[in-house]
Amino acid sequence: MIPLNAQGEELMAAHWLCDELGLPAGFSDRDIIAQAIKAEAKTRGDVEHAAKYILGRAIIARGEGQRINRFWFSDQKYLDGLPTIAAQPSPEITQAAESDAYGVWMSMSDTYKKKYPWTGAVPL
Repeated sequence: MIPLNAQGEELMAAHWLCDELGLPAGFSDRDIIAQAIKAEAKTRGDVEHAAKYILGRAIIARGEGQRINRFWFSDQKYLDGLPTIAAQPSPEITQAAESDAYGVWMSMSDTYKKKYPWTGAVPL
């Protein structure tokens, strides 16, 4: 069974992060911070990169006037303001959408088609 509390490397990183940010934090605060680091490590690859990333975001947030406390970590405020990169649709999905759009355009009247000619790729 996996323990609920963060342990080991994440807790040491949380201690380091609190020291770097000058945060007064008790054990429960450090545990929340360690859990945030552990969650971010799944994206960043390891605990060290996750802790450094969160440190950088905390410094930026503090510069913007945000208060850095346990809720900043538990609410994952370190992710705020970051653009999400949408995945490109597969070529099959793009082709299917293009084909559907062309079918709708083909169902229009000849007058409409003359006024608004098809500008997309013609599906095979």
